[in-house]
Amino acid sequence: MASTKPHCAEAEEARLERLHGRAYALFYGHAGRRDRRRAVRLYRAAAEGGLAHTWRNLGLCFEYGDGVRKDLRRAFACYMRGAELGDSPAKRCVAACLISGSGVKRDADAGLALLARDARRDVDSRRELARRLLEGDGVEQDTARGLRLLRRGAAAGHAACWSDLAVQLHDHGRSPRARQEATELCKRAARAGVAQACVNLARAYSSGDGVRQNERAAVAWLKRAVECDAPGEFGCDDAYLLLAQHHLAGRGVRKSLRAAERLLEFAARCGSERARRRLRALRRGLRR
Repeated sequence: MASTKPHCAEAEEARLERLHGRAYALFYGHAGRRDRRRAVRLYRAAAEGGLAHTWRNLGLCFEYGDGVRKDLRRAFACYMRGAELGDSPAKRCVAACLISGSGVKRDADAGLALLARDARRDVDSRRELARRLLEGDGVEQDTARGLRLLRRGAAAGHAACWSDLAVQLHDHGRSPRARQEATELCKRAARAGVAQACVNLARAYSSGDGVRQNERAAVAWLKRAVECDAPGEFGCDDAYLLLAQHHLAGRGVRKSLRAAERLLEFAARCGSERARRRLRALRRGLRR
């Protein structure tokens, strides 16, 4: 008779994932209701049940004081639990804490070493390591090494690395060839569904930077960015804010105050503080 243990384990993991999903929806208000205190309780239950990636979410709540009292030491402890269970995003948070000294004694070398080890298997750790080296963020700046990391990731077909490399070549490339490569990499990343690349390409079409100016194309890429990512969590707020601006001005799309308001309302419900400020300003203007 086949053992029921694997089936039980799968059922328990599915239950914990459902808990995590409910917590996520409550945290960002995706179901029309936002309750961050309850979200923290659900995150804690899923994490203590053994769901590795939930430890990072719980740690972020403690780090920023969302739904719970801010506690940097507890945040670091949560990240460590997730990292010990093999979760790469949690490892990146541990590295960030070590580099900055947040909730733990500062040890930039240990943080950089942790990122470098995880970068061998995780593309986002590779990107984070490259970013810190390129910007000198908490570590000694090493532009050449940072670019090498991004080029290796791009050569391996990682779309997010195409996007990051495009930004570096656009901002720091001194030759027309470098700017042309930046445009092509940005297009490739946008077609692959990288939200930030979609936003960058939309900006290029709106301003005519490296491509022929085309406001309709800009709007189309902003809509693609909105489809690819959620606001408030991974920094895709720009897509909602820029698309709202296009609706307000009637650039590349029919002018519609209501469409702009709906975009800002959704982004605000999902946790975008910038969208909340823009929405308040829009409504004040409408009342005058």
